[in-house]
Amino acid sequence: KFPRVRRIAVQSTWPFHREIRLLRNDPTWDYEVKVIKTINLTKFPWLFCIDPMQDGHLKEFFKPGTDLSSWKKIKMGVWETQGFPDYDGVAWYTIKFTMPEKMDSNAVEAAFDAVDESAWVWLNGVYLGAHDIGPEGWKEPFSVDCPKEILWGKENTLTLRVYDAAYSGGIYKSVKIEILK
Repeated sequence: KFPRVRRIAVQSTWPFHREIRLLRNDPTWDYEVKVIKTINLTKFPWLFCIDPMQDGHLKEFFKPGTDLSSWKKIKMGVWETQGFPDYDGVAWYTIKFTMPEKMDSNAVEAAFDAVDESAWVWLNGVYLGAHDIGPEGWKEPFSVDCPKEILWGKENTLTLRVYDAAYSGGIYKSVKIEILK
């Protein structure tokens, strides 16, 4: 119910905990931050599966090489309108995308305009962070940093574990990779 208490509880019990360090929020960075390239992941279909047992993280759905043959293609938008009516709970999304060759940059961030309602994020099998502020988080944008995990000039795999407690759920607004200078 209380975001600060929730964050402390998650950090103390979650084995994947990682501090998110966004360039825009770095108090030691006293330069203007510019987005020099954006890779929009919204226009492509994602692969999707529901996880009613909530054990996909134990089965390591986030690891490259995961068998995705039973996962369904899904577009951005709530999952209830795409063949999963009345489903509330945990679901997984994954997408493969290719990064350009290495650019002169200071940061790379995965930016999400909204995920209903909480999400855990992995890139290439590495946990990047979570957006979990409770039921009010469904409409809040968030970003995670990934400068060490991004594979320049190669295929990358972005995976999300999404939890929806009620009503519509899913990644329903844009997702992009931002290269910052």
